[in-house]
Amino acid sequence: MLPSSPHDTVSQLKYLKPVYFYKDIFKYILKKSDYVKPGRLLGFNVGKEYVSLAVSDWKNLTAVPLRALDKQEINMSSMADTIQSLISEHNLVGFVVGTRCSRPPMDARTLKFIDDLCKTGKFKGLKYTVWDYGVASKNAECVFNQHLKFVLESLGQPLDTSNTIMEKCFAVSVLQGYLDCTNKMLKEDWD
Repeated sequence: MLPSSPHDTVSQLKYLKPVYFYKDIFKYILKKSDYVKPGRLLGFNVGKEYVSLAVSDWKNLTAVPLRALDKQEINMSSMADTIQSLISEHNLVGFVVGTRCSRPPMDARTLKFIDDLCKTGKFKGLKYTVWDYGVASKNAECVFNQHLKFVLESLGQPLDTSNTIMEKCFAVSVLQGYLDCTNKMLKEDWD
């Protein structure tokens, strides 16, 4: 049986509502001017077949696609190892998880994935939030569409594969939407 909310998950990861994630992670850690090596965020989206990953740039303004993990080919422990290796490689300080609904905080597939990821015990001290990928900024839509167009054209993929490719790219839209919103909050000095 799935936990009813991220708060019920027995985990090493700590869930924060988006506004608290902004205050704890984005505002106070990522945007400190005295921070020698800026922290970055990992965005991910759990699709039917793939878990797509994106990382913020070092200024935390733009989401950059990383890769898609095939859920049929990689077990959860290997997936956790891959994500864990990205933490040190990209100086990650938190996760932004895409979901299709914000009430409850996550859809069932994403909640199960987070629960399984937490059970690996490999993410002690990290915090995460959820972001409804239906709440996208114009910039997030543009980044997603440009990436999708580039992939389809450069690989010469037929349009009938676009759903699979879109699933592999959703993390970019999720993370970009969150970055746009939080950078606006930072600019307007939300507290």
